[in-house]
Amino acid sequence: ASSLFDMRAACRPVLRQLSNETGETVLLTSILSSGDAVRCVDQIESTIEGLRVFEQIGSIFPLHAGASPKAVLAVLAEDEQEKYLTGRLDSINKNTTIDIKKLRNELIETRQKGFCISNGETYDGVVGIAAAFIWPSGSPAGSLAVALPSQRASSNNVELIGKLIIEGCKDLNTILSSKSHDIITKAA
Repeated sequence: ASSLFDMRAACRPVLRQLSNETGETVLLTSILSSGDAVRCVDQIESTIEGLRVFEQIGSIFPLHAGASPKAVLAVLAEDEQEKYLTGRLDSINKNTTIDIKKLRNELIETRQKGFCISNGETYDGVVGIAAAFIWPSGSPAGSLAVALPSQRASSNNVELIGKLIIEGCKDLNTILSSKSHDIITKAA
């Protein structure tokens, strides 16, 4: 079912809502079939004048680098997560977490909070806030994220955005569940 509909089109209303609520750049990623990275599949750029963050559609990031990928890594099945963590972890830049103990702690915190925060892990001066959304099977489909310049990332702002992203992911989970049900019903 996951390959039979346009994820971008299905998820776009949630991206628009989050963009309207935050004014910041909103990103949608999907997990690659290899299960070791996410791809940016859509974005709505910030409407705030001055500094803005944007991502190239199609950019791929390993699961340990940045908020969007780590949000997905945090919800992988334990055996898949362990397989990933025992593999080779390369740095994208000096802020990318490659220390396994630190990364495990970040994943625990992400699961507890419901969203992931990264600071400069993929691009210097950029804070990312993300949460994963899932297929009806329980496996991660991708992540919903907000990226903003670190100057606008006060702790209060980050927490507020994190809560908005969690709500957006709940909406995406409902959309994926509904679309999967529609596709299965039509196929039967």
